[in-house]
Amino acid sequence: MRLLLSGLLLVVGCDDIGRIHANMTPAPDMAPSGPATPINDGRHQIGPDGCSDAAKLVYLIDETGELLNFAPDKLTFTDLGSVPCDAPSFNSMAIDRSAVAWVNSADGHVFRVNTQAQPLDCQSTAFDELSGFGEFGMGFSSNSVGSTDETLFIAGPQSFGSNGMAKLDTTTMKTRLIGTLGSSWPELTGTGSAELWGFFPDVAESKIAQIDKKTAALKLPTLLPQLNGTQKAWAFAFWGGSYWIFLQRYTDPSTNIWQVSFDETGTHVIEAKHNIGRNIVGAGVSTCAPLQQPG
Repeated sequence: MRLLLSGLLLVVGCDDIGRIHANMTPAPDMAPSGPATPINDGRHQIGPDGCSDAAKLVYLIDETGELLNFAPDKLTFTDLGSVPCDAPSFNSMAIDRSAVAWVNSADGHVFRVNTQAQPLDCQSTAFDELSGFGEFGMGFSSNSVGSTDETLFIAGPQSFGSNGMAKLDTTTMKTRLIGTLGSSWPELTGTGSAELWGFFPDVAESKIAQIDKKTAALKLPTLLPQLNGTQKAWAFAFWGGSYWIFLQRYTDPSTNIWQVSFDETGTHVIEAKHNIGRNIVGAGVSTCAPLQQPG
């Protein structure tokens, strides 16, 4: 997610990484619009869990529209190409269990990107800005523990009031408001254990919190004072038992990656992991992502 403020996208942490989410508008017809060719490299074969290896990775999009894979256990990145969407810039991104990226653009649209095609394929959707949402954070969450059914949640400023959270139906592209979230604008990530979490950047009280999917109430808020400051861009993803924050503040030259995990006592541990010199504006991970660190 990117704040449209003056200045550069900045990052938080030690090493380089950068950029946040992209805008999308799903179309009633979800068929690819171009002659994109699926990649046949084994990463897209479906396993016994109903997921491909590609669906288990974290995806990032930077402010230039470049899409990347991020492997958190190796801290490595793979460039996938430029997203060919007709958008001025991108704001947020979510990944479904088919490794399809749903991208929110800065002008309030939603696009569907086939990440398994070469070149990448982008399709506009029928998302209606009259829903009250324009730019927002987004993430899929399983409907129940271990379920292959999932729901896309969005959160952000509403044209008629404060920050709100809603469900976005990826078939009809209609929203259903769940509740309000207060003054902070979060990025969202879901899990295969049916949880929904948000990263809430703030000048003085940055935090992550589990979000009740029925009421939008915050549960288990954890303050992260290391991340306080004026944010330029931020993104958020759950993978391997940890929460991965991609943050650029105005004092940062580019995006930094932070890893937040909890020990057996419930105490959180936060580590600055990497800075890659990019400005990340969106991150997405599907509910196929591992719940624990592999290996």
